[in-house]
Parts: sequence; structure tokens; C-alpha cells
Amino acid sequence: MDRLPVARTAPDACPGVLRPFHASDGEIVRVRVPGGLLTVAGLRELSRLSAAHGDGRVGLTSRGNVQLRGLSAGSLTAVEAGCTAAGLLPHPTHELVRNIVASALSGQGAGGLADTDGLAAAVDAAICASARFAQLPGRFLFAVDDGSGDTASVAADVRAVAAGPDEFALFLGGEPGPVVARASVVVLMLAAAEAFLDVRGDAWRVRELPAGALADQDHRLCPVSASETADNRALPVILEPGVVDQADGRVALVAIAPLGLLDAGQVEALAACAELASPEAATVRLTPSRRVVVRDLDLPAALAARELLDAVGLVVRAGTGWDRLTACAGRPGCAKSLADVHADARALVDGLAADGPALHLSGCDRACGAPAGATRLVATGTGYTEVAP
Repeated sequence: MDRLPVARTAPDACPGVLRPFHASDGEIVRVRVPGGLLTVAGLRELSRLSAAHGDGRVGLTSRGNVQLRGLSAGSLTAVEAGCTAAGLLPHPTHELVRNIVASALSGQGAGGLADTDGLAAAVDAAICASARFAQLPGRFLFAVDDGSGDTASVAADVRAVAAGPDEFALFLGGEPGPVVARASVVVLMLAAAEAFLDVRGDAWRVRELPAGALADQDHRLCPVSASETADNRALPVILEPGVVDQADGRVALVAIAPLGLLDAGQVEALAACAELASPEAATVRLTPSRRVVVRDLDLPAALAARELLDAVGLVVRAGTGWDRLTACAGRPGCAKSLADVHADARALVDGLAADGPALHLSGCDRACGAPAGATRLVATGTGYTEVAP
């Protein structure tokens, strides 16, 4: 791997609840949602906090996390208290590093080979159990893929991809490593992160390390011979909106949040749908592609839920431009943006075919939130210029 240019004198500025980021429209806080699993109670509390103190919306990020914008500095204590009470800030010392993406259907969808929910939770617990992992950069990302490829759209630093029900192929910075038994996955993923900390220098990501930087760590990362490695990198798969069959005979409902934003009515509709599946322990699953997934529904409930979500403006049918169009925050929230990219995205979306390439509108050349492999339309101040992936 070639080292990407890095010249840094300060830590990354990824926001958290305890470390807000100041933007033109106010403070931003980001809540990590390991594995994309969010309780309905937590989702409702985030919506309440946004209505009381922010712009009234819950934002979905390109790593399956959530954030609130437009907060006043004076409201941050109340937001912190609300997140803590809702169980959204269980590990304050590690909040910035609980970055874990996992397959939304956890082995139940097309191409899924193994359950990943438990592994994602175990990775989170292991991170938070070690004081050293609080030193990871806020950009460092873990991923656990059930073999379907639905996490491949994010550039993970440490990824485990199911090669069968009880074995996983490990990847470090995108490079293939050993195939290991399920029982070893979490230990080796964390060993890889520790090896990165040993050699990182000023790097934020594994792919920024010089070639060979981890060579001396092979005894920790490769417990099997090189002949047992496998290049099991799945191609990126994005869940289609609508009703999706599960392997257990039930179904899931996949909804796109246009521009990655949920208003209060949409939050309540999603909560009501999730409660159809599990009244006592309702959850939703968030994906890096700004989808919200409600799992384990029976078909009649899913069809009724689809109509409810459609009525509040969420996209629950394939074939719209929102299948492949994303955008950064843009003006007026971002001082660096040269355009109101949300307004431009809404004007553009109806003319897009759903089967074209993924597009991401960027207000500047930083490309915040751009999905891997997307063609970027970058604002210039007088229009947009196209940048190939």
C-alpha cells in the first residue's frame, strides 16, 4: 500500500457527544451506533433532543451513525444528559472510537452466510474494555460483513467477511489476510487495531501507513499460513428499498431517508413500524447508505408499514433517483460549501435513472460523506464539476 499524504499536527476533528463540532448552523454532535443497531427509545430521544435544541431532524451518517445539527452551545449539557439517560453514551471515554459497521440483515438476506449482530456487539465490548483503544483515531473503522457485501461501500480499516457460517476472512486496510474460525474473529480484529496503534505515527487510517509498516506484527495478525488466506472481498451491495425476504421466512422493510435526514414524523413512523416486529424491544438498523431497516416482520405487517413510511416521505420502493443520490450538508450549514447542495439534489433527483452510477453532491472538494465508488459532483461556485471515483 502506498502512503497517502498526511501532514497533521492535531487529532482528527470527528465530532461526538462530548466533543461537538462547530459549524455555521451551530454545534454538531454525533452519536456512535455500533453495528447500526439503534433502539426505538434511543431514536425517539434523539428526535426529541433535536426538536428541543437543534434543527428538528436526525441525520444519518455514511458510517451508520446519527448526528444532530443546529444546536446552541448552551444546549450541549442537556443533549449530553439526554443521550446518557437513553443509553446512547455508555462509554464516554471511548465514544469517538466505537465505529463499527455491520451487515443490516445479519445473515438473513441474499448472500448472507453468518450472523454478525453478536460479533459487532462483541467488538464494541472489547474496544470499550481496553483503555488503550481510546487512543484510536475517530476515523478508524471496523466492519463485520455477513458475506453479502453490504458493508463493502465503506473503507474499513479492519474488516471481517463471512466465508461460511463459522469462518471469516480478515482484511486490514483492504488487503486480504487469513481465514479464521468465528471464535477467533474478535480477538484478531482487536489485535490488528493494537498493531496499528503500535506503528501509526500520525496516521489516522491503516491505508495511510507505509508499505510494510505492519510486517513485524504478522505473528499477531496471521495465525495461519499464507496458503490459507483468501481474497474474499465482496463487491459493494446496497439494499434495495422495499420489502426484503429473510431466510427465516419473515421479511424486512428497507427505507431510504432522502439526503440522510429524518424529521419527527418520519421518526415516529419508523418507531411504529419497528414496534410491529417487537413491541417490547423495538429496534431499527441503520446502514452507511442512509437506509433504515426494520427486521423480523410478517408480510402483512410489512406491507402496512411500507404504506405508512411512504406517506411520510421515506422511499420504500425501488426505481427512484434517491436509490443512488447522496449529498453533503452544503450551505447554509457548512461555511466551506460553495452551493446549497440539498436544494440542487432535490432539483436533480427526479431526472435520475435508478440503475445509473452512484452520485454524490459535494459543496467543496473535501467530499464529506461520499460513498466509496460514487461519482462526485463538486461545487465550483458557478456550477459543478464531475470527479470520477
